[in-house]
Amino acid sequence: MEPKPRDHYRGKPRPERRVPIRYSVAGGSVIDSFTKNIGVGGTFILTAHPPEVGTLLHVTLPLANGSPPLSIAGAEVRWSLTGTSKEPGMGVKFPTLDADQLLALTEFLDSFVDLQEM
Repeated sequence: MEPKPRDHYRGKPRPERRVPIRYSVAGGSVIDSFTKNIGVGGTFILTAHPPEVGTLLHVTLPLANGSPPLSIAGAEVRWSLTGTSKEPGMGVKFPTLDADQLLALTEFLDSFVDLQEM
C-alpha cells in the first residue's frame, strides 16, 4: 500500500511556492528563510535547524504591492524533516487568522495564480 500524500493530513492545500519568509521563537533571533509551499492553513519552511515540534513561532511574510508584511503570531511547528535526502525544514500550522490576515494572505496567494496563468 502506498502512503497517502502529506496533503491528506491538511485541512487546506498548500501549493508549491518558494517565497521569502521570516520567523522567530519567543526570545530568539529572527531567521530569514524561504517556504517550500504555503497556503491559508500553514507552510513548510526550509531550514536545517527547525525548532522542536510544538514550538510556537512568530512568522512574517512580505507581501507584494507595497503592502505591510503579514505578521502571524502563534504559528505552531507540527513536524520537521532533517537528515534526509529531501529538503530539510518544518511544517508549520497557522493559527486561526483574523479577517484582515486571511484576506491579505489569500490575495498574496492568488497573485501567484495570476502570474502562472499569463
